[in-house]
Amino acid sequence: MMITTAQRKIKTYIGFAIKSRNIVFGADFVVGNSKKLYLIIYTDSINRTSKSRLTTYSEQNSIPVIIFEDKQMEECVNKINCKCIAIADKNLAEAIRHSVTEGGASNE
Repeated sequence: MMITTAQRKIKTYIGFAIKSRNIVFGADFVVGNSKKLYLIIYTDSINRTSKSRLTTYSEQNSIPVIIFEDKQMEECVNKINCKCIAIADKNLAEAIRHSVTEGGASNE
């Protein structure tokens, strides 16, 4: 599988978010988080209950959502079976969204 420039950028931006502690892992922590969130990313295989909770939360708080494939999420965060993350840095969130529109993942 060939990694595109957009996918490489997304992985780099998520890496910056991890290093700067501007990321939240897991649907329960995203919904129960006290930080201001600017982007929610979850996988296409997340369970229905979590997806429903995240959708409601994102709509109530006007947070954009991006859907990744499982493999792409695991590669970006270097964690196996990670289904959901949220970005708490406005600039990184915007950079990821811009990279997605270049062709890195599906955008909802």
